[in-house]
Amino acid sequence: PNDYVANTGMALRLLGKGSHLARLEINFMPMAVAVRQAPKANFMPLIVLGIAAITVTGMYFFTQMTSQETINLQTSVSQKMKLNSDLQKQIKEASDKQKVDVDAYKQTLTTLKGPLDYLAQQRTYLNRDLGKAFAMLPGTMNLTSISDDGIVISLEGTAPSEEMVLDYARDLRQSGQFKLIMVTSIKNQDYNEISFVLTIAVNQ
Repeated sequence: PNDYVANTGMALRLLGKGSHLARLEINFMPMAVAVRQAPKANFMPLIVLGIAAITVTGMYFFTQMTSQETINLQTSVSQKMKLNSDLQKQIKEASDKQKVDVDAYKQTLTTLKGPLDYLAQQRTYLNRDLGKAFAMLPGTMNLTSISDDGIVISLEGTAPSEEMVLDYARDLRQSGQFKLIMVTSIKNQDYNEISFVLTIAVNQ
């Protein structure tokens, strides 16, 4: 109202000339007054804040899980590396032991080569001499014992007669394969069988 005091006075002054009774209505309100509406609640910041909080929480838990998984993976890798190292160590130890065993075996073979060669040669001589003795043995004579020391062969057996034993000794002597043939024993077992012992010196 203070803004309209001057104009109000002038209007009353003009009306007062014609009548002492006057009525003045002044509408000093704006022609259109918009009704102010109450502001609507805006939940967008809260939603954004909630999404951000959920995202940060999820990232935190994901980081924790990733960190724990990384620790577990590092532990597993360390265990496997240690297992691999232990396995390689065992393989190396086994390889070294095998090499030592092979070297020892080769050394043993070298040491025994002479005796083994001698035994092989003696076996060859034995097979040769016994093969000859058996080949020339008459069918009616039987050998009951054979001994061989590499120098002398001793044959024990039975025969129908002394003449057959002597003939056998003569045949062995004439073969030229033996150095010496001796009939060292002849004994009567019964009327149609005798026992004998032949000593044969072999050639080397």
